[in-house]
Amino acid sequence: MFEHMQETISKDIKELHVVGKADVQSIKGTVEKAVAESMQKLQDDNRHVRELAKEAVTSAILTLKEIGIETRNNVAAAVDGAIEGINRPNREMMQILDKELLKTKYLFQEKKGELAESLQEALHGAKEAADTFTQETKDAIDTSVKALKLKSAE
Repeated sequence: MFEHMQETISKDIKELHVVGKADVQSIKGTVEKAVAESMQKLQDDNRHVRELAKEAVTSAILTLKEIGIETRNNVAAAVDGAIEGINRPNREMMQILDKELLKTKYLFQEKKGELAESLQEALHGAKEAADTFTQETKDAIDTSVKALKLKSAE
C-alpha cells in the first residue's frame, strides 16, 4: 500500500548519503515529506496511520542500516519525520479552519451590528408613527417599543 513512499524514503536517504548531506535534519525532512504526501492520499482515512508510520520508519531504518549510518540520532530523526509527516496535513487543515473560523466570527459581529442598527431604525420608525395617533395609541406604541428594546438587549 505504501510502496511508493518506502521507495521514495530509501532513494532519497541514499542520495543524501552519496552527496554527503545525510544529517539528522535532512533525514527527518525526507521522511516527513514522503509521509505527508502519503497522508494526503489517505484523505482523512486514519485507519492506516499506524501502518503508514510503521512502513515509513522501517524503510528509513533499513536504508540507514544498509548504508551504514544507523545511529541513534538518525533513527530518532526518521521516527520524528514520520510523526511530523503524519501530523503536517492535520496541522495545515487546522490552520485553514482557524482562519475560516476567524472570518466567520468577524462576519457574525458585522451582521450582529447591522441587525442592531436595523432594529434601532425600526423602533425609531414605530415611535415616529405614534405621533400621528391619539395619546392612548401613542402610549401603547411606546410601551411596545420599550418592551422590544428590553427584549433585544437580552
